[in-house]
Amino acid sequence: MFTLVIILVIFPFFILKSISSAILYFSLLFISFGSSLFFWVRFVPFFPVSFPGFINTIQTLILSILKRTKSSYHIQAGKFDRDYFVIQNKPRLDALLIDENSAVIVINDAGEKHVSPPGYQFIKIREQVLHTFDLGFHHFFWGPRENVNPFTYHNPNLDLNQTHLYSLNVAQTKCQTKDEITVVPSFSIFYNFSSLARKKQMEVMLLNVSDYFSANKINGELQIEINNLIGECVTNIWKVLVENTNTKRLIFPTNQKSSLIDDFLLKINTTINTKIIENESYSRTLKVSNRLESVKPLEQWEALIIRVFLKSLWIQKDIP
Repeated sequence: MFTLVIILVIFPFFILKSISSAILYFSLLFISFGSSLFFWVRFVPFFPVSFPGFINTIQTLILSILKRTKSSYHIQAGKFDRDYFVIQNKPRLDALLIDENSAVIVINDAGEKHVSPPGYQFIKIREQVLHTFDLGFHHFFWGPRENVNPFTYHNPNLDLNQTHLYSLNVAQTKCQTKDEITVVPSFSIFYNFSSLARKKQMEVMLLNVSDYFSANKINGELQIEINNLIGECVTNIWKVLVENTNTKRLIFPTNQKSSLIDDFLLKINTTINTKIIENESYSRTLKVSNRLESVKPLEQWEALIIRVFLKSLWIQKDIP
């Protein structure tokens, strides 16, 4: 910074031969600075419009030059550009550059939270990032990923870790029918945060999501945690339906579609999105089951749109 002052202000006095040349030099310097400032204000959407914001910007730039540590972090698709959540003694954050598909929950020492939307956001003293969100379009599989029968699948080429991971994927959706036959579905799940939601509505929902995971002692990037919660909700709704169904009703020719399966998927998508159960008998079935307690957190997440499809369904062969 000191060197920059010498070059721009002091050094020209030694090379300029007249007062008119000095005036011309500083006029050009002023025009250049004014043009640059106009460009930032006109074309950069996150440039601060208030005087305190402008002071914070200058302070952050100066600190970024003088400090050895990096005070400004970039968050893209809900992820930090450097390690942050894994560090126990977290570094001081002066500012965050948040991309358009991300949002951040910031908390202070008093436990007060607020949402930092996309843009260049300043972090106050004694504030730190609690959660980050990827607001883009998401797709994941829930259940076995491989398109093979889990009741007969055996791959000697898999190591112990891969075998354990496959077993965990099967356990995610494994359940029994009314006549105690084991079935294993695989779901393809899509979700996104509605672009039609109002800003205030989105902020309230993100705070509700943050409160839910904070209560469960979960901090950091929340995409995987949201995936797991949605997957568990889908599985629990499926189990409620399948546990009251005989296995033979689930079996249909490979070249035909099952109206029962379509009805199950309709009920899963309706329950997990609108949480409104219109069918009285279906409503009674769900109410007597404790499995649907997992769906309750989603009731306040109105801007979260979820679509569930059945990728595969495997049924144990020994059907009576």
